[in-house]
Amino acid sequence: MTTIRVTHVLAAPPASVWSTTTAGAGAGADRRLPAARSRRLGGAALLVLASAAACGGSPSPASAPVATSPPPVTTAPSAITCPAVSAVQPYPMSAVVVAPPSRPRATMKYLDVGRGPTTFVLLHGIPTSSYEWRNVIPELTALGRVVAPDLVGYGASDRPELAYGLDDHTAYLGAFLDALTLDDVILVVHDLGSVAGLIWASQHPDRVRGLVSIEGLIPDVIPASVAQSPSRCTAGAPDHPACLWMFLRSPAGQTAIVDGNFFVDAALAGEPFCPPSPAALEVYRAAFPTPASRRALAGAPGMIPVDGQPATFAPLLDAYARWLETSAVPKLVLYGEPGFLAPAAVAQRAAARWTSTEAASVGPGVHVLPEVQPVAVGSAIRAWYQRTFAR
Repeated sequence: MTTIRVTHVLAAPPASVWSTTTAGAGAGADRRLPAARSRRLGGAALLVLASAAACGGSPSPASAPVATSPPPVTTAPSAITCPAVSAVQPYPMSAVVVAPPSRPRATMKYLDVGRGPTTFVLLHGIPTSSYEWRNVIPELTALGRVVAPDLVGYGASDRPELAYGLDDHTAYLGAFLDALTLDDVILVVHDLGSVAGLIWASQHPDRVRGLVSIEGLIPDVIPASVAQSPSRCTAGAPDHPACLWMFLRSPAGQTAIVDGNFFVDAALAGEPFCPPSPAALEVYRAAFPTPASRRALAGAPGMIPVDGQPATFAPLLDAYARWLETSAVPKLVLYGEPGFLAPAAVAQRAAARWTSTEAASVGPGVHVLPEVQPVAVGSAIRAWYQRTFAR
């Protein structure tokens, strides 16, 4: 049995999502997460699984770690009103072929809706696609053009043979933005999209007019020190964000991602506050029908440097951290309640420390806020834009 005491987590789901299985498993046990089991695990439970694996425990179905003291929930799930969210994606997709230097050519699919002097570029997270923005887009088209790509390896875009590291995603994103000749953009970034988008922004500051971060990997979430100091996972702090990445890049974590479709069937389906609808989950699941199709998902954990590896990526994160703190570009950090990567405390610290930055809540939600709170997300962006740019 592996018991993990959770001193703090990045999200606070109801106790019903915490596993209570205690039986042990042998070294040869199946490490996959069956869909029926993994769908019960909420966002914070992923961190608990990661903690157990990184600290010597087993994340297999027969030995999932026990949270001895589930985090408090200030709002009972029964008291939460979740908005009705349409699963229909009404917009046609366009396609462009991109060829970043030293990388395979790939067709990237994207949504391109509306017209106007302002262009919003919406970058999705893991394991979603431009589909997550379908109900946000109507809130923004009155302000201008909205472009939302499927990042390479995701959605309907090609899946070339790549490591799918930070450098790969940034290269394909840059090639995409160049192909569409997009300048003076307002970046709206979520999760994976925040990493690629913020690296690109720090490298092309003259092409960025504004930034909106939603559950992004901003400095307080994955601090630069993670890349340069010994992991706290083995130093008595298994709840550190680095533990999540350590587990997911381990053999057990990779098996869970590739064979068990962990990101869709656990992380996405397990959102405990206002989860995606079954119809929406099927759209996301359909993009990754086989282990071979999940190459980009398997590469995702290697994008965040932990204990100095991959060493080439740490300078990229440092550069965008400096850009966020010093750039005069207007910024908005949106958070859900309770949130996961960037909850209220992280968002509000960013607003206090960064230049020209605001923070705002979009209501109940953990991580996939564009999917589960699209009108609130779009309305918050629209109000910020009107305050900031439409004077």
